[in-house]
Amino acid sequence: MSQNIPGLTVVLPLVGAALVLLIAYKSTRAARGAAIFFLALTLTSAMAGLRHVLVHGTWRYAFGDWMPPLGIEYSLDPLSGVMTVLIAGVALLVAIYALPYLREESWLRQGIFYTLFMLVASGLLGMSSTGDVFNLYVFLEISSLAAYGLIASGGPRGAVAAFRYLLIGTIAASFYLLGMGYLYMLTGTLNMADLSVLVKPMLNSTPAVIALSMIVLGLAIKMAVFPLHGWLPDAYTYSAPPVAAFISAVMTKVYAYALLRLSYFVFGVSHGPLSPILTVMGWIAVVSIIMGSVMAIAQRDFRRMLAYSSVDQIGYIVLGIAIGNVYA
Repeated sequence: MSQNIPGLTVVLPLVGAALVLLIAYKSTRAARGAAIFFLALTLTSAMAGLRHVLVHGTWRYAFGDWMPPLGIEYSLDPLSGVMTVLIAGVALLVAIYALPYLREESWLRQGIFYTLFMLVASGLLGMSSTGDVFNLYVFLEISSLAAYGLIASGGPRGAVAAFRYLLIGTIAASFYLLGMGYLYMLTGTLNMADLSVLVKPMLNSTPAVIALSMIVLGLAIKMAVFPLHGWLPDAYTYSAPPVAAFISAVMTKVYAYALLRLSYFVFGVSHGPLSPILTVMGWIAVVSIIMGSVMAIAQRDFRRMLAYSSVDQIGYIVLGIAIGNVYA
């Protein structure tokens, strides 16, 4: 079992999501307990994976004995290991926090909430663990689609916010998918390790520049960098408190992790056109820091103020990623 920890960390919340709605039909109390149980197991698995990579180095895990680059590979290193622990830990804490909030709800609403919640967690864990750019897109869509449902559960205003997020999120995912398609056309592979070798000689080509620009733009929209933040304030303000707590804590940060992973570990910051792309992102991050702070100060609603503060804080993260290029 310990040999399958990278896969279990993602699969456990998926299994929980499949079972918790059925359990809720029989007993809402048991459903809440099952959700906490599966998320606790997920955190335990993530911590075991992090301990392994800290002791033994990068852990490459191939599904179904299909070796990369043909098969799907998970790749755990200290960075991705820390991300999986943070996601699983925050998911467990928020699930516990949601217990009194959901206690009076019907079995159906409780079951749907925990199903969608664990799907979001599984998608974010998969994005942090995968070593395949298409697999990253699949998990991005899983987490996004489940997040739309969670935000919509906040009421009529939440449903409108979720619809706006769906439209903008679909555009962002389309940019990423098109960029990934260009990369596959150039290299014939989707495995990150294989791609990092094959794409380097082609980074000066026009298709590579278009591909990288599309991927960065898609992830920037998902991160809600100013002025691409239009979906975020209403999503944070009108979603249910447990939902806002989870998506604000980890969701945009995982997209920032994906940008960091692709920029530094796949494309290489010192090669070809990526340097000016990150430089532009750095200047956009500076604007995001300033405008996010100004708009946060202007708010009267506390949750909306925190939403614009998140735009500010994600600017700091993106600026850190961009500045890293200077010292590469």
